[in-house]
Parts: sequence; C-alpha cells; structure tokens
Amino acid sequence: MNEIIQYRQGDILLEKSPVPPSLEGATKLRRSGGPLVLAYGEATGHAHEIASGFAILFSLQNEVYLNVTKISLLTHEEHATVEIPPGVYRVIRQREYNSALHDELGNTKQHDWENHVRD
Repeated sequence: MNEIIQYRQGDILLEKSPVPPSLEGATKLRRSGGPLVLAYGEATGHAHEIASGFAILFSLQNEVYLNVTKISLLTHEEHATVEIPPGVYRVIRQREYNSALHDELGNTKQHDWENHVRD
C-alpha cells in the first residue's frame, strides 16, 4: 500500500511519500551555522528547527524538501517536539482560508487571500 506519512508541528507539515523524489538537480538551501530552520512562526517568530546535523533542506521545482539521514528532533518553543525518522519529506507551510477575502462566488476580493496558520 502506498501510504503517505505525515508529521505536523504548528503550521509546518512534513509529508513523506513511499517513493521519495529524486533530489537530482535540487538546490541545497544554506544552513546559518546553527540549527536548521524550516520556518519561523508567523505570530511569534519562534523557529521550527532541527538541531542535529543529520538533516538538509533542498529546493526542487518550487517545493522544499527535508532529507533526514538519522532520527532527528523537530523543535519549537510552543509545540511538542516531533521525532522525525530518516527519509525525504516535502515541507509544507500550512495556510488557512479566509472567507472574508472572497465574494459569494468564491472569487478573490484581495490579492493576499491566504494567511499562515498562526502558532
């Protein structure tokens, strides 16, 4: 069975497919020397991060992927720590739909109709 495995922490969703994408041609996203930051919380600015050296972020075809080679911990100051097993994960920044920015037919009234899920 081709089961998709997901891990969520606040507005960050990691999705592991049974068949990982080839990272050939992917661009490695730089690490700032400290923990690997997947995203900053919109409301607080706190980081969703992995402190171990066993994870790398890549960009491929307008998607961001996390390659974890050994069990790593995804931490955030306001959320429970999530243990991430080895694998390649698509990193998704979850958003919430704001109906106030759409008319009765669902047409967008304003350009920025998506908002990050608040931490």
